[in-house]
Order: sequence, then structure tokens, then C-alpha cells
Amino acid sequence: MNGTTQDVEIKSNVPNARFFIDGKERGTTPGTVELERDRNYILEVKAPGYCTYYKELEGTLDAWWWGNLLIGGAIGFVLDGYLGSWHSFDNVDAELIPSTLNNENGLPIQNAPYPNLYFGPMR
Repeated sequence: MNGTTQDVEIKSNVPNARFFIDGKERGTTPGTVELERDRNYILEVKAPGYCTYYKELEGTLDAWWWGNLLIGGAIGFVLDGYLGSWHSFDNVDAELIPSTLNNENGLPIQNAPYPNLYFGPMR
């Protein structure tokens, strides 16, 4: 059984980049942030002269969930499900790219080499 929160490490290739969780500044890289396990978040990492790095932090099914299921730990299984603590987050190593890169129209490229990043409007 896990707790309802998890410490997630946020690192980047640019020291002291500021990071934001759901629009609120939470620290600088490298740093750690405590997140509730029962929801998803949007991470932004920002540094002067670099494009903003975006990533949706989605909890994945924690290995303890399978352990509870396989060994018959019904109480732990139900409790983890009720509290949302059966999710866990991966640590993040953000690679910021210089904002001097431009597309064919002369506009800054926003993390184009990274297809797994989130670019659309929030929800």
C-alpha cells in the first residue's frame, strides 16, 4: 500500500530552470515536488533563452497494485483504489532547447523535436 502523495524529481539540462505544476511555480531544477497520486498534472519548465518544456504528468499503475491483487490483499487493493494511491509518477528529465530555433515563417519552434509533449489548450 502506498501513501496518497509521491515526491517527483524534476531535472533539466539547464540548471536553475523554473518549474510550474498546473501553472503554479513550485521550484527550480533540479528539485523535487510532492504530488497527489489521484490526478494528472501539467508540468512546465522555463528558462530565459529556451523554449518552454511541457509535459503531462500521468500516474501509471503502481507495481504494488498487482501485488495486492495477486496475493489476495483485498484490504490494500480496495484502500489503494479508494485513495487513488495505486498510481505512481516517473521522475522528469526535461531537455530545454534554445529559443533561437525558428520555423520556416521565422517563428520560434516550441519543442518540435519532442512529439510526446503537450501543445494544445488545457482540457
